[in-house]
Amino acid sequence: MQENTTYLKNYTPHPFHIDRVHLHVDIYADHALVNAVSHVKKQGEENFLELTGTQLELLAVEINGKAVHNYELDEKVLRIPTDLNEFTLTIKNKINPYQNFSAEGFYISGDILCTQCEAEGFRRITYYIDRPDNMATFTCTLSADKTKFPQLLANGDATDRGELENNRHFVTWVDPFPKPSYLFAMVAADLGVLKDQFTTRSGKNINLEIYVDHGREQQAQHAMDALKKSMLWDEKRFGLEYDLNTYMIVAAETFNAGAMENKGLNIFNAAYVLADQEIAEDHDFHFIERVIAHEYFHNWTGNRVTCRDWFQLTLKEGLTVFRDQEFTSDHHSRSVKRIDDASIIRDVQFKEDTSPMKHPIQPLSYQTIDNFYSPTVYNKGAEVIRMIHTIIGEEKFQKGMQAYFQENDGKAVTTEQFVAAMEKGSGENLTQFRHWYHQCGTPTVHVTPQWNADTQQYSLTMTQSLPEGNDRSNNDVVLDIPIKMAVFDREGKVQVPEQMLRLQENEQTFTFAQVTKQPVLSINRNFTAPIKIELEENITTRLSQLTHDDDPFCKFDAAQTVYTQSILQYRATKLFDNNVSQAFSALLQQTQDLPLLAKLLAVPTESTLNEHLETYDIDGVHTARVAFHQWLGTELYSQWESLYHSLAQEEYSHDMLASAKRLIRKKALAYMLYANKDKAQHLAQNQFECANNMTDKVHALSALLWHQADFAQQANDGFYNTYKNNTLVLNKWFGLQACMPMVDAKILDQLRSMDTFDAKNPNKLRALYGSFTANLTSFHHASGQGYQYMADRLLEIDQFNPSVAGRLAKCFGAIQKLDPARKSKLLNILKTMTGKESISTNLQEVIGSFVKAAS
Repeated sequence: MQENTTYLKNYTPHPFHIDRVHLHVDIYADHALVNAVSHVKKQGEENFLELTGTQLELLAVEINGKAVHNYELDEKVLRIPTDLNEFTLTIKNKINPYQNFSAEGFYISGDILCTQCEAEGFRRITYYIDRPDNMATFTCTLSADKTKFPQLLANGDATDRGELENNRHFVTWVDPFPKPSYLFAMVAADLGVLKDQFTTRSGKNINLEIYVDHGREQQAQHAMDALKKSMLWDEKRFGLEYDLNTYMIVAAETFNAGAMENKGLNIFNAAYVLADQEIAEDHDFHFIERVIAHEYFHNWTGNRVTCRDWFQLTLKEGLTVFRDQEFTSDHHSRSVKRIDDASIIRDVQFKEDTSPMKHPIQPLSYQTIDNFYSPTVYNKGAEVIRMIHTIIGEEKFQKGMQAYFQENDGKAVTTEQFVAAMEKGSGENLTQFRHWYHQCGTPTVHVTPQWNADTQQYSLTMTQSLPEGNDRSNNDVVLDIPIKMAVFDREGKVQVPEQMLRLQENEQTFTFAQVTKQPVLSINRNFTAPIKIELEENITTRLSQLTHDDDPFCKFDAAQTVYTQSILQYRATKLFDNNVSQAFSALLQQTQDLPLLAKLLAVPTESTLNEHLETYDIDGVHTARVAFHQWLGTELYSQWESLYHSLAQEEYSHDMLASAKRLIRKKALAYMLYANKDKAQHLAQNQFECANNMTDKVHALSALLWHQADFAQQANDGFYNTYKNNTLVLNKWFGLQACMPMVDAKILDQLRSMDTFDAKNPNKLRALYGSFTANLTSFHHASGQGYQYMADRLLEIDQFNPSVAGRLAKCFGAIQKLDPARKSKLLNILKTMTGKESISTNLQEVIGSFVKAAS
């Protein structure tokens, strides 16, 4: 298929601008009629108004009330000739939301109709200037059968409502704040609603409404509590107050992502709204709070100030991820949150940086922007914001934010304007720092320490390097890298207190005096920068850090290095170091900070371990990782058993401490099962049968299935039968099945043929296929059957939901690191996929990049 690539360098403003629009949407049993009345102004020399539209049936075009017939229309563009400088444009068209399974535009989700317009979904509703730099005020009037759809919702505040003939009704919504079309939303539904109020610091009462399936209102209480916490925090920390009279959230079972920040009417994946101890795990509660906060914070960083174009996506997403990270840190454990965020960068984003789909946080080109809603744009983008915060400090950062809003409220802007606001608020010159927005790949800092015992002088020579970029050359780019460090001795005594270094040259040497004892370096403390550190250290030094370092991230990093070295070296030596078991024996006795301990006990995944190798060793890494668990389980069995029993809880809470206790018990149970299944499996069975919360139940079921315990099949069947009518819990069950050993095409086909598996629901697709592709030994089976299976499924999904197909296709991203036999099999399969006539741009862009890189 023909590639249509969009380039940042080609950006130009649209020659016309729509500054206000009144959308009339009349919903019927098998279609909807859309009447869009827009006020248009010319802002260029072009005499053709180009509007984008997809899968629309055009009924009429009018300018100033007069019919227009000499327009040009193709599959994607409506071109209307006009020499007027200002006019009223009316577009009438027909759509069928009931047959729209893309989960974009106006579509059906269960029994409700809802929208998803980011990034380019509005063009599935009507012809429009569907780009983020066209900001307009929206009025929306919805009408529908009042029995089937008693609730008609849109952005803003309701200003009028009434009865119509034939049992129909209407509601008019007005949003006074200009917004791009990607933030438009509407919902027609019959749902239950949980209501509350929030009083702003200026005394304004805000109506809060969360819409969910009838009977599930109380399962939205946690989301409501999170929303109120978010509103209060944004006032206190950033001085930002909510600006409408009503804030609504609608939970949809069919949703391509997590949630959408539409102005005043957020539409959420139901998985990020509904929770109680009987259906949600601890991490579900935590995710809900974070996602609720993230979407609320977008009200200012994304809605009031938005992106000029999609190359600026990190402007809103990186900044808002940083804000939701800070929200979680302020309410819970800052050190644990930092480890979580650093882990996403190191385990997920660094992996993307080595794949053919690597890109800067501000890409230079794309075929479809859907493929760049990525860990790089979101999470690395947040790290870039965090580095600015680290360099200038909280007070000056807040001054920069104030300058950003004062200068850009109501505008569509660029990352350059954000950085300029930070410079204005802080007085700091960030010219060199700007390279972070354009560099591609993960920077590496090689550290060479030297210590002179006689002079008591200690020096660090740091050299930075960048991989070759695929979007923008990294040649001659020197980054401004903030790196916090400290120096201890082997007993943990501080020799150089923590300080921040600025690496601003290719190579710099930093010198420290009065280092009297053998130094132990603590580097990149708090994960100051999203970089890889190259530093030659033996396992003894890392064990010392694990014991004595006072920086939680560096303790975690030391533990990760110990795990990684132990497991990877075992492939050759078939031995483990007894010093490691002794260190972890001591670690298990340090129970004063259980949330941190739970993180320190996290063994790297097989995917992360393989990333340390030049060529993936799928089977070897799996065998070594299992052997490590068997060894440490056997060596410390009594401690694991004691920890498992001592951390049991009768009452359920999802706070950090209670969650950590359950997580440590999960790890303890796994080690015991690896060491002695016959002895430990009764503990897993008892936990499954007696669990009073979903977390303990899923932990036990997972352990029983993974270790093929005697009770496993009975437990698995019982879980399914209990929750087969609860779609969110059933997603967990499908995910568990795909994670188990020896999953093949036959098993997957059995699962997807079940009545409870909806092959068009993105949550189900992610649960089954996302879990399968994370199951490395099954997905990367030497036969290539896993690759072929996923290729077939992706081509099927691509026919109705290209966005999800493109995102799932990134499972093939490790192709360059596979052994020759696997790489050859996968490459042939991908080449066949790219040759399909019907393949979407979303899927073609991803698969095509893999073929190009591996050929």
